[in-house]
Amino acid sequence: MTYAKKILLLLMLSVAAALGAAAQDAHVKFTLPHDATWGKTALPAATYSVSLEFGGITKAYVTSEDGAKLAFVAVPQTTEITDSCDKTSVTLQRNGPGWSIRSLCFGELQMALYFPLRPATTSLAALPRSAEPATGPR
Repeated sequence: MTYAKKILLLLMLSVAAALGAAAQDAHVKFTLPHDATWGKTALPAATYSVSLEFGGITKAYVTSEDGAKLAFVAVPQTTEITDSCDKTSVTLQRNGPGWSIRSLCFGELQMALYFPLRPATTSLAALPRSAEPATGPR
C-alpha cells in the first residue's frame, strides 16, 4: 500500500470514529413532581426517560417510564455547552396557571437544552353590552 493510500485510510478511519463519537446518545431519567407541559404536549406527574440524538438538528426523544404510555420528540430552541450544567436536572417554569419544561441539563455532557414555552392562556376582559364600538373619522 502506498503512503498516500495509508494516509487516506487513516483519515477515513479518524472521521468515522469522530462521527461515531458525536452520534452517541445521551440518556437521562427524571421524575416530574406535578403535571407540566413540554411545548404542546401535556405531561402528567410521572417518571420520564430522555434520549438525545445529534446529527444536523439535536432532538430529544421523550418516553414515559410509568403507565402513561407517552412518547414524543422535542426540538430545543437553543443548546449550549456550559460549566454550570454539571448535574443532570430539569428546570420547570411557571406558565400561567401551570408549569412548563424550560430546560434540560445533561450533566455528563455539560449540555443544556432550552425549550420554547407554550404561550399561557389569558382571558380578555369583555366590554359591557352598552359599550359602543369606537370609530374614527372617515
